[in-house]
Amino acid sequence: MSFEYLINNKSEFIGKEKYCATKDGAIEFICKNCDFYGEEKEKLECAAFKMLRILLEKEVISTEEIINAIEKGK
Repeated sequence: MSFEYLINNKSEFIGKEKYCATKDGAIEFICKNCDFYGEEKEKLECAAFKMLRILLEKEVISTEEIINAIEKGK
């Protein structure tokens, strides 16, 4: 998984944890990077989606921390 969508749009997500914790925001922030993502499958919620959404909602982790971790892993 390359996370190209996330990296190319990171300014849209940094500091927007509340939006990214919503269903629509989480789909854009998390799902659009997934190899299994498809518009028609939008209603499916995998464990990674649920876990990251909870972590963002509870403010345990920030979008910036997630993006930094992904960029370090490249």
